Amino acid sequence: MERRFLGVLSAAILTSAIAAPAFAEDTTAQMRVKVGGLNLSTGVGALSAFNRIRVATRDFCSLDPGNRNLSVQAEARKCDAQMTYLAVKQLDSPMVTAMYEGSRTQPTVLLAQR
Repeated sequence: MERRFLGVLSAAILTSAIAAPAFAEDTTAQMRVKVGGLNLSTGVGALSAFNRIRVATRDFCSLDPGNRNLSVQAEARKCDAQMTYLAVKQLDSPMVTAMYEGSRTQPTVLLAQR
């Protein structure tokens, strides 16, 4: 199935495609993220846009932490990561991109210490 991200960005519609093998149907789905009216040059506006992207990708990719099927979880996480990347890239807002990059950093884990 081909998945498409369709975001409304200041009255412009941008499209990008990714493959989503977790779904068997041969149809096209679209994800919309409305960010019109947000001032992306402010922290509040950029955070609102980033949060809208995160919510939309989780819904779009059916990211359900309660699902115990590991292959479905893995495909949903992969879809979520890809769609978030595409949405942030297409939005092309430095503040939203910085929030996205900051959300991807993994904390340092201390396994053992004596």
